[in-house]
Amino acid sequence: MPLAPGQILRVDAAGTRLEPCNPGTQGQVILYNGSGIPNPANGSVVNANMQYGSMWADEVNQLITVGAVNIYYQIPGSITDGLGSVAFTFQNARELKCNAAGIYVVHYSLTLEVTAANQDLSACVMVNATVQSNTTNHATAGSGPVKNCNPSGAGIITLAVNDLVRLAAANHTAVNSIRMRHANLTIWRIA
Repeated sequence: MPLAPGQILRVDAAGTRLEPCNPGTQGQVILYNGSGIPNPANGSVVNANMQYGSMWADEVNQLITVGAVNIYYQIPGSITDGLGSVAFTFQNARELKCNAAGIYVVHYSLTLEVTAANQDLSACVMVNATVQSNTTNHATAGSGPVKNCNPSGAGIITLAVNDLVRLAAANHTAVNSIRMRHANLTIWRIA
């Protein structure tokens, strides 16, 4: 079935026929399996009303005060924007509040900067004040004029209504504060 540039495939209401549609069309949208073949019968159909959330920061200068090594400190603010479906509310310039309990996939990345060379930094997702260990990732800030690194990670987390999803960072080398320059987090419900 030929598609015009920018079009995607949609399953009709009965789930029996593929039809072209434009982005933003209501209904079920086809994802492709590893072979590149549409496979709605194999669970690769996603409801267009998917529950998701997102937040990000670009070109900011947010200080994260480090009081001890190996302790994660939540990003205190400067997340400049956030969006989502009814499943999340972006709030306090730093977090997503969960409005729909479930199991979620989360992806994030940060650009972190320190003043001292060769610092081992890490980042993670926190739910409320609890580090989600399956999302932690380490990176070493270099020794050049700009000593930064870009930890990123992903994981599956379980959320209850009113849980707060946040980003956090730690310095594993010394008690040197960290600056966040960029951040992004995307989360979507899978069950």
